[in-house]
Amino acid sequence: DIPSEVLGRHRLLFVCAANHPLNGRKEVKPEELAINPFIGPLKGSAYNDIIESAMDEIGIKNYTVSSRSQNPAIMKELVKSSSAILCCLEGVAAPELKSGKLFEIQVKAPQLYMEMRLARSPVREISDISKKFTDYLFQLKDAGFFKSTPPASSLWETSIKEALT
Repeated sequence: DIPSEVLGRHRLLFVCAANHPLNGRKEVKPEELAINPFIGPLKGSAYNDIIESAMDEIGIKNYTVSSRSQNPAIMKELVKSSSAILCCLEGVAAPELKSGKLFEIQVKAPQLYMEMRLARSPVREISDISKKFTDYLFQLKDAGFFKSTPPASSLWETSIKEALT
């Protein structure tokens, strides 16, 4: 076992296009979600395993994946142009939710989260650049970055460049 520390957690949610029949419903049962097609991550990827596990946790076991991609932008475009549903991190869909291009489906189930963890080997030293990056991650944690709905990605991109120089 490699010890790890929780940096934070992000909410997982289900999103659909404006014209999807589940959009605007007050509550949707997991079994109602399961009869719809999904856009999913690549089969065999760690992200796919996380999403499948989360969906299984609320009773969505047998469902159809109509398309797969590892690229969040492509996944969101596929949802916008189809009748499929996407289970994703809140931060991934935040811009489209805010602009009204995607809509959150209100699922009647416990809220799903994905933990962000930092794993470090107790017997192996890390490089200076890895130490800088680790310190930076803890600064982000202290600033609340790893709470659900993180700041805009431009903040991340600017900050990461500064931290590593």
